[in-house]
Amino acid sequence: MKSVLFKIPGLDIPIYAFGLAICLAFMQAFWLTRLLIARDRRDPPFKPGATDEEKKAFLEWIYDLGFGAMVGAVVGARVFHVLFENVWREFMADPLRFFKVWEGGLVWYGGFIGAFAVCFWMVWRRRIHPWQLGDLIAPGITFGYFIGRLGCFMNGCCYGHRVSWGIVIPERIHEIPPIPRHPTQLYESASALLIGLFLLWLIPRRTFRGQVWWSYVILYAISRFIVEFWRDDPRGEYGPLMTSQWIALLLFPIGVVAYLVQQKRGKIPSTPEPAPAMIAEKA
Repeated sequence: MKSVLFKIPGLDIPIYAFGLAICLAFMQAFWLTRLLIARDRRDPPFKPGATDEEKKAFLEWIYDLGFGAMVGAVVGARVFHVLFENVWREFMADPLRFFKVWEGGLVWYGGFIGAFAVCFWMVWRRRIHPWQLGDLIAPGITFGYFIGRLGCFMNGCCYGHRVSWGIVIPERIHEIPPIPRHPTQLYESASALLIGLFLLWLIPRRTFRGQVWWSYVILYAISRFIVEFWRDDPRGEYGPLMTSQWIALLLFPIGVVAYLVQQKRGKIPSTPEPAPAMIAEKA
């Protein structure tokens, strides 16, 4: 584990592992989403009869969507950290700390809700079917989570309960006893990788709009609910469960119901308009 990877020579500016992971996660999500949209043959989110120029413009708009998602994700993740992890007094004493996201303190569910809200608004304004586009966005989010949790591991945060085997977090990173712990960061990273690979497999085989997106929501809720039992880092809890587990319990039934509703109402046309090869090649 190494919270600070290195310092820029001459400037003495630290490059944090967690901050770098977040940057790579967003870059990967932008790239993969644009690539999947450009190459999709099953149900591309372009307007019927769109010209090549219109399709290119749409692909460029994906970067605007990604930027909006990034802002919404960071703000939402930070707000959830302040409100639900009992650290608001520290931020009241030092308000500028809110902007020091490279030091950690980002709650995934807050980021997910913030990004979802911004993206839903931008998609609604452009009159795009949200689940049609969501199917192609989901893998990028999942692999971004995979990268982000590796950053958590390097940062030494989000650690697990004591165990006879496991990883030892150095005291220089966190002021906790240097004892073996569950590598919960790697558990979540591995589960995200498996979910992401499944979603990539599902995309060309989907039969209704929202199948990939709601599969992601359901699988992530299950994964997060389980892993939370092994975590031991300070975070919000209400009654017998952590905040993230209560949110997972809320998202799971929403995901199941939405999946079943879309399965009946969101059938993909049997002969969707194919994406031109020239668009796919330039993605």
